[in-house]
Amino acid sequence: MRRYLPLLIAGSALIAAACRDTIAPKRSTTAADVVLSKLGGGPRSYATTWDPSMEDSAQTLVFTINPTADSTRIGDFRLVYEANSVCDPATSGYGAETWQNSCETLNEPITITAKFWWHAGQAYADFSPNIRFAPDKNVYLWLLRPEATGPMADWMNYDIWYTTVIDGMRYYVDEAYNDPSLATHVEENGQVWRRIKHFSGYNVFRGEPCDDTAGDPDCVSM
Repeated sequence: MRRYLPLLIAGSALIAAACRDTIAPKRSTTAADVVLSKLGGGPRSYATTWDPSMEDSAQTLVFTINPTADSTRIGDFRLVYEANSVCDPATSGYGAETWQNSCETLNEPITITAKFWWHAGQAYADFSPNIRFAPDKNVYLWLLRPEATGPMADWMNYDIWYTTVIDGMRYYVDEAYNDPSLATHVEENGQVWRRIKHFSGYNVFRGEPCDDTAGDPDCVSM
């Protein structure tokens, strides 16, 4: 896990404030507003009509989350987690109203299927089954955006948001609005990360993917 995990735990990142503006489209329907409210997003959150074709290039990866502390690469993302982080899905419940609830954690591995893809310059990852993580554990999604080294005003382009599809709409949820511990952090060297409390889907607004075929060891090292 090398040098990045200490950076995550130390919190040495510069935080892009949750109240900053973004170019997100306006929410279009009252029904979408109701769903967004239930998902726990703030005023920057939004919904668009789901276009399944945007996932045509998706790759699939099956991986295991262990009961011991570990990390694993998931396409353009890396998951970093503490020991005994996964709530038992048989008893924990799932949904925005449960994110802060304590839970019994698994003491055995759980298999996760991930889809990851790029569309219109944005990175996506979807996970199944839906699981949540114990709120007293530190679980992070991390990625590298070498170009994310400009003015702080530009860092909002690298926010990592919760995204999910419900009834033909894709929702983009700014979870940091209600929980500042979930804010996206951008390091001066291009590392981008945030804490997560559940798995369904995540989206990064902008940035070129890290190309490990070009010999950049940071693409695969942690």
